[in-house]
Formats: sequence, C-alpha cells, structure tokens
Amino acid sequence: MRALFPSLLFTALLMGSTTTVCIAQKSKEAREDERDVATISKVYAKYALDAQPSITADTDLIGIWKMKEDEDSHNYFVLERENQNGYVFTYMNHEGANRTFENDPAFFSKIGNTEFINVGYSNWWNEDHGFFFLKVIERTPNGFEMTLALVADTTLKDLPDRAAVRARIKEHLNDPHYFKKPVHFRKILPLMYCK
Repeated sequence: MRALFPSLLFTALLMGSTTTVCIAQKSKEAREDERDVATISKVYAKYALDAQPSITADTDLIGIWKMKEDEDSHNYFVLERENQNGYVFTYMNHEGANRTFENDPAFFSKIGNTEFINVGYSNWWNEDHGFFFLKVIERTPNGFEMTLALVADTTLKDLPDRAAVRARIKEHLNDPHYFKKPVHFRKILPLMYCK
C-alpha cells in the first residue's frame, strides 16, 4: 500500500471547497495535503463495505475524469479497470504534473439501492490502513457524469467489524449532515477497454 498524499480531488470531497488561507512558509499544495491527510485519517474505516468486491466493474466508467469544483484546469484522474470487480485510479494534481495517487484500489458496493465507492486508504506515517467511502448521489447511465459525497463519520475506524460499518452507514443513509458537500465529476476522455 502506498502513502496517502491527497490534494484537490479530496479537498473538494472533504471540505466542499478548494479555498485555502495562506500559512507562512508553506506552499498551497503542502497545506492542502496536510489538511486532507488529517481529514481522511478521521473518516476511514478498518473494513470495506464488502469483504470482496462483487459488483462487476462498469467499463463505461473507464477514462480520464475532471472534477467541476477543481480550480486547477490541468488536474485530472485516470480510472482503469483492475479486474472484473475492481478499479484502480491515478490522480494527477499540482497542474497535472504530480502523481498523488498511483494505481490505488477502488470498488463499488451497495447498501440497499444506494451505491458507494470503497477507496483504499493507507497512511505510512502512522500506519493507518483501511477504506473511506464515497456515496454515489447520481451517476449517468452512459458513465460520463457522477456526483459523489464523502462519508464524514469519524467513528468508523473504531467499529469492530464490517457488519458494524455497514449498519452505521445504513442508519445515516438519508442524513445529509452525515456526508460532505457533493462534488461533480465528468469524464472528459473515454479510454479503450478490450473485453
């Protein structure tokens, strides 16, 4: 597992904004990374929603994606299919010149009729490992647009097992305060996938 260095993609998911206040002698990117690591480390769970990915990876989602709320027009991420049920993504931030994530795992799960994306989380600084979750608010059938919101529950990492994580999220499924502000993604370039 790789160290976590999230930036603008997760800044918007976590904070609902990419506005930053200046701190002396630190770059904007360093401040964003520190804030995002601190936030993700509070909302991850030790367990994914499913023990193994079971929802077939939708090949229509494979491509290069942009986030509407991202103020840097050069940032993007690439979503690729890793296997029948999973994806990997690489996020290019800092004007598209830095690989913040590289081949990090993600897969879909459902709680009732609501889709969630399980995203692998690893922080080598404090040896935290687990998953954070993105609620799929909307997804177009052609796979060109998605609206996602981060599950913002700081108690997930303390839950003893997968069933407890699922139960906690299910309990708050329709509570808008349980999630960060939704962000909007659009696929700007499909990638060819051979079935």
